[in-house]
Amino acid sequence: MSERGSTKDAFANALSLLGGQRADLAERQLREIPDEHPDEVNSLRLLGVLRLAAGDAEAAIDHLGRAVALVPGFHQAALDLGRACRANGRLNEAVALLRKLCESQPKSSNAWQTLGDALIERGDFDTGRGAFRRAARLEPPAQRIGEAPEHLRRNRRQCAGRSSAMSSRPIPITSVPW
Repeated sequence: MSERGSTKDAFANALSLLGGQRADLAERQLREIPDEHPDEVNSLRLLGVLRLAAGDAEAAIDHLGRAVALVPGFHQAALDLGRACRANGRLNEAVALLRKLCESQPKSSNAWQTLGDALIERGDFDTGRGAFRRAARLEPPAQRIGEAPEHLRRNRRQCAGRSSAMSSRPIPITSVPW
């Protein structure tokens, strides 16, 4: 297997561990990738996100900053870096990063929302509200809220169908896997 193949396998395994709620093992797996391949930006980003979720904003900034330095157009890593800077109290740095991201990705409602959060936290309420309005125009909350009743109705019908089907069919004892 090629080195890149083993890196991809390690990354896929780490994602699988995360899906199984095993962040500690996933992080251990991910830490090995940059040792062998320091330019592997996906693992750097995911390590940064894990460190941020664990409350270690400084380590998150290190990993995410390396990912963004390697691939300046890695917009999700830049967004996460802005979040990490904000969590670390580096509000001016967060605002500068997020403004740059909003300029390069003007249709990213997440970028505008995160910029608004940082601006409000910094005390720039008018500009923060403007960023929130921009995010809402890009992905109107009313649209999502308006879709919710249909999703609920569809989910209730599916659940009701499963419930009645299950209650009308006894499960044979021989099919129980124990």
